[in-house]
Amino acid sequence: MKRLIFWLIIPALALLGCNRDDDFGKNEIKPVPYTVSLRYDASKYPDVADKGVANVTVTMENAATGDKITGKTDANGDLKLEAVLPEIIALKPNFS
Repeated sequence: MKRLIFWLIIPALALLGCNRDDDFGKNEIKPVPYTVSLRYDASKYPDVADKGVANVTVTMENAATGDKITGKTDANGDLKLEAVLPEIIALKPNFS
């Protein structure tokens, strides 16, 4: 489970690399499209092996504001979001 969470946090950290000064003086942070892909090794996570990665609820939370974006993964384990601010830092999958 730690490995799964690790791979979910890495893309969020990449988003943190966006610098507010990169807007060329417009002082505006623009949302970007973002895809979360859930993958796991069933031999290491037998407790979720029968559930797969389809219809997993994923919550992305902005630590600064507490704003949350929630969605469900498709049959391939992907969740496509149209507009995500680069400040989001936490991803939380819920396999229940």
